[in-house]
Order: sequence, then C-alpha cells, then structure tokens
Amino acid sequence: MLTRLGDPLGVHWTVAECQRYLIEALHVWNGITCSARDRGTFTATAGQAFYDLPTVISALRAYTLHDQDLILDLEYLLQEPPSATTWTGTAMFSLDGLTEAIQRRRDRFLWETRTVATRELKSVTPDANGRVALPSDVITVLRAAWATASPAAIAPMLRDAEWGMNAYARNWPTPVAGTAITPVAWSVGVTPPLTLQLAPPPTVAGTLDTISTVLGATLNPATGVLLGVPDDFAWGTKWGALRDLLSAPGPANDPQRAAIAGQLWDLSVASGKASAVLLDARVNGSLVRIAGVADADHYQRGWQNSSGVPTRVLTAAPNLIALAPVPDSVTPYTILLDVVRNQPIPTSILDCYFEGGVALTQALLDYAEFCARFKEGPAQADEATTLLQSFLQATSVAIAIDTANQLATRKATLRESQRNQDITPTAVDPAGGTA
Repeated sequence: MLTRLGDPLGVHWTVAECQRYLIEALHVWNGITCSARDRGTFTATAGQAFYDLPTVISALRAYTLHDQDLILDLEYLLQEPPSATTWTGTAMFSLDGLTEAIQRRRDRFLWETRTVATRELKSVTPDANGRVALPSDVITVLRAAWATASPAAIAPMLRDAEWGMNAYARNWPTPVAGTAITPVAWSVGVTPPLTLQLAPPPTVAGTLDTISTVLGATLNPATGVLLGVPDDFAWGTKWGALRDLLSAPGPANDPQRAAIAGQLWDLSVASGKASAVLLDARVNGSLVRIAGVADADHYQRGWQNSSGVPTRVLTAAPNLIALAPVPDSVTPYTILLDVVRNQPIPTSILDCYFEGGVALTQALLDYAEFCARFKEGPAQADEATTLLQSFLQATSVAIAIDTANQLATRKATLRESQRNQDITPTAVDPAGGTA
C-alpha cells in the first residue's frame, strides 16, 4: 500500500491511516457484494416472537463501529491531526462540526434504507379520537399491531389512509357505543408528525406494538457511542458527512471533492436498500420457510397467538426476525441461520494478501489508494476516481460470478431478508374486511 503511494517509509501517509483505508475497502466490498457468509445459531425463548440479529448472533452481525472511528477517518481525509476525543486541528473544522455531520447522515441513512428496525410497546388508554403520540425518536412506522390483556391476544393492524377509510367506511371514527372495539388499521396520512391514527378508535385499553425506524443514539466522541448501523455501511455515513463538510460556505468549501463524496453516499444508500442478511434457516435441524412479517399479517392474522414448533422465519427488517408459530416451552428450539455476516477484518492488514486472490487484493488496494489520494485536494481526488471505478468494476465482476455460481437464483436468495419491504399492507376496511 505505502509502496503504491510512493511513500514506503510512511511519512506523508502513516501506517495507521493506510490500515483504516484498507479496512474500509473490505467493508465497502462486502456491503456491495454480500460475499462474507457464515452460519450462526441461537436458542429461541419460549413465548418470544421477535429477535434482533445483532443481539442473538452478535459474533456475525453486531454493530461494532463507534463515532470515534468515523471522526478519525474524517480527520485523515481532511488532513487534520487524528484525535478521536479532542480537537487539535485547524479552525477550518471542529469536533462538534464533524460529530453533527456524522449524526445527521447516520440518521438519514437509517431513514432512507430502513436497514435497522426497532420494536416498541406502548400502553394505550381509549379516547374518542384514537390518536396515539409516538416517541420523539420515531422516523417511520413500519408495522403496528394491537394487543389486549383479556382475552390475551395480539392482532396486526394494516396500514391505511383516512381518504380510503372515509370513502369506504364512513362510520369508522364513531364506533358503536357500549361495545368492545379494537382497532384494525392505522394511518399517518393526516395526523400531526409523530402521531398514529387508530381505526376505529379503541374502546378498550390495549398495547400498541410497533416496529419502526428510529433515530440513532446521540453521538459523543469524548466517550464513544456506537453508530448503530451495520458495520459494512458505516462508510456511507462518513462520505455523506464529508459531502456536507466540503459543501459548507467558507474556506472548507470544495465542490469538486464534495461531489465525489456525494456519489459514494448515494452508492451506500443504494447498496443498503438492496442489502441482504438472511439466506437460509433451520429449526432443530429441519429446513423452514423464510417469509415476511407482512406475509403472515396478511394471510394468518393470528400468527402471534399460536405457539408450537416454529415452521417459518419471518423477516421484519434486515436486523429483525420473528418465529412463527411462536416457540412453545415443550423443548428448546435451536435456530440455525445462514447469513451475510460482517466483513471479517484480518489482524494484520497492511500489505497483506486477501482471500480471493490477486484480483481482489488489487481491487481493495485501488479503493484504499483512492481514499489516500482523495485528501490531497480536488485535482488529485478527481484523478483518483479511476481507482474507485476500477474497484467498483471488480465488485460488478464478483457479483456476476456469484450469480453464475448460484444458477440465476442469487437475486431470489438475497431478497429473503427484504421480504417485509416487498409487501406493504394497505387498504383495509376498519369494519374488518379488505377494501
């Protein structure tokens, strides 16, 4: 790496800096190609439907990168002294400015890609309006269900809009007095921000069970905070933040390099939307079907009320799955999952030979050299885009070879973890039927 840069002694580009560029190259490679695959297992909990993959198979899917990691990366690319916890650089930038740019782009990445979903439970007391205030960190609601204590039951609600409900069930806002009414639909069509409309308004207390995209944790490089995005896409947050920093008015303004950073941000979003996680699943050694939570919500609305041996793994988001039926307590259930894992990072990475041969090694070195030359200025960054294009061409070749090896089933296999995003529940009649 240093030899390619013409700096074998590591004077202008340090060893630590080049290592970070190579590590990022590995993450970008896996984010685009989904080539790092492995098998993980966990034991299901009786009565628990939903499981967070970064928690239950943390060795393969945990989020491990912190705000301090991206702070260091930005400092290298901006030619500021590398210090993740305090600012020792020029007045052109500041630690607060870098942190705010990272947090803004991190949250936008979560919003645009929906790669991370969070399940939350909220007790709801009946009122005439049927409107429920959501937590302030909610960006987008992906799914909502209604749970009652007596009788103990939970039923998914289908997404609708007030226009459709007004057209096909005009009495939805006024349920029959004296009857126990539970909502069957939800909407955010005309409500204020962070407010969910339940239809019809419930007349009995219950629990709102939501799956949402939420804002990430507030970053604080002084102590270090997990980014909360998949490791293989943290680079997108970095390039998005760099795009904002180089687009700001003043001495830092560099529209040419900002445009290049923006292209990499766009690439990260597109790759994140298409990212795969779950590839295959078994329960106690028996192959089970993979489907979306929305599939079960449409065609087996009471799936969360039945228990037994799980026969399906349902995807709610790339990080969140459910088991159906809900595991019972008759016997422990071992869940085996084949997944796209976090890219393994070699202990000694500088100038090493990567598994995959000379072609992969040269592609990764191309990306790392592009990063190293990006910091030199707009002209050098523009010239280095040929290295970036070479790397991206290599990812395309890797995908083509992988597709051929899977006999044209690669796309179908990789879409398993996106099943819930493919099927959006809509247009339900609050009286109980589908409009």
